Amino acid sequence: MTKNNRMKYFSTKNFRVNSLLFRRGVRGEASWMKYFFAVTILFLSAINYAGAQTVLSLEEAIATAMKNNYDILISKSESDIATNNLFIGNAGMLPSLSLDGGYTQSIGNTHLEYASGDVTDRNNASAHNLNAGANLSWTLFDGMKMFVTYQQLQLLKAKGETDLKNTLQQTVLKVTDAYYNVVLQQQLLRVYQFSDSISDWRMSLAQKKWDVGSGSKLDFLQAKVDHNADRSAVMQQQVVLQNAKVDLNNLLARDITTDFKTIDSITAVSTLTLEQIQTQTFEQNPELTVAEQSRRISDLTIQQLQGGYYPTVSLNGSYGYNNATTQAGFLLNNKTSGPSFGLSASWNLFNGNRQSHIVQDAKINSLISNYQYAQVKSKLTAQVQQAYYTYQNNLKLLLLEEENTNDAKENLAIAVDRYKLGSSNALDFKNAQQSFIAQQTRLFNARYNAKISEIELLSLSGGIVK
Repeated sequence: MTKNNRMKYFSTKNFRVNSLLFRRGVRGEASWMKYFFAVTILFLSAINYAGAQTVLSLEEAIATAMKNNYDILISKSESDIATNNLFIGNAGMLPSLSLDGGYTQSIGNTHLEYASGDVTDRNNASAHNLNAGANLSWTLFDGMKMFVTYQQLQLLKAKGETDLKNTLQQTVLKVTDAYYNVVLQQQLLRVYQFSDSISDWRMSLAQKKWDVGSGSKLDFLQAKVDHNADRSAVMQQQVVLQNAKVDLNNLLARDITTDFKTIDSITAVSTLTLEQIQTQTFEQNPELTVAEQSRRISDLTIQQLQGGYYPTVSLNGSYGYNNATTQAGFLLNNKTSGPSFGLSASWNLFNGNRQSHIVQDAKINSLISNYQYAQVKSKLTAQVQQAYYTYQNNLKLLLLEEENTNDAKENLAIAVDRYKLGSSNALDFKNAQQSFIAQQTRLFNARYNAKISEIELLSLSGGIVK
């Protein structure tokens, strides 16, 4: 068999090698042709069944998570609260207006003695009082605290939006990782299924040789043990794949039993540069943006508390109505109504030196915020550097594994030919089979690792969610 033919027979795109290659060794033998035909039908049926499932693209998975994921819904609600709190009235810039009123009635015995000597006695005399009023209070000056408070509310709104973006980004990262993990596990399942089909062919061939006396029972039993081991690997991988799908469904906040199929390939981008990622990280990373916003809020808190050193001036106004009547007394009816207004001022000159200590604490908190910002920036610098090195190394490993794959395919094809001709033993064949399966596993893992390291770099740079 030529090298080109071996490459053709061992195409890893669809893993139909068992029908293309092994059939050559049994051509002309009707029973074996029927056997391999049945194996091929079963194998292709499994692939067609998977193809009949709903195909879920990465974009659809991310869109579903954006709509359903609970972390996103919670973060969006918190951002909505910060947006709802941004209005000038919440900063104390608008007046307050209140209405109040009341009505009282009393019954009592009255004894009055006048200077003229007259005496009035009245039992069970009733008295009524009706009052109502509107009160207005408007702070005109409070040491500029209201304006600083409004700036804080603006920053809190922006911080809420940044927190939401960070949650979106982390969720996209998790969904992408989980999605490509499903792709990887699907690929590995097909690798193990392919290995199982090879072992099944080897066991059948060993049994045929034993039946005609050209082989030993030992070879047959060893082939059977290896075949069962491959079947066990397939069963275990099916569980791993199912669990990977459950993890993705959970991130999408949908029925975890929903079955689906993903794309069948993973392609990493190799054009990312360290300078590009570093620049975007310091401009767009949500964690660094939140640290900067927290630092600015701390600075505004200092200004807000320093406003306590200044007087507070308020405009006050009211309109009142009062009507009092009694059946006994000097005045049988007293009715008043009308407006009143004025200015009031207060200035806290000394409160046990508590205000200065509060301001000092705010300055220390501002210093802590600066430290935290510097810490986040330093951490991100290191993370970008490490992630980029990992990304570059994973790309190199991927190239190496892709080169090794062709050699592993040819090695297995040669081993199959030699085993059929009887020029190699079962151990040599098994080693070639295991080497090929291990190489396929490394290749698929290398593609997955390269893609995930790419996504992590984009996440650090804030480039996943615009």
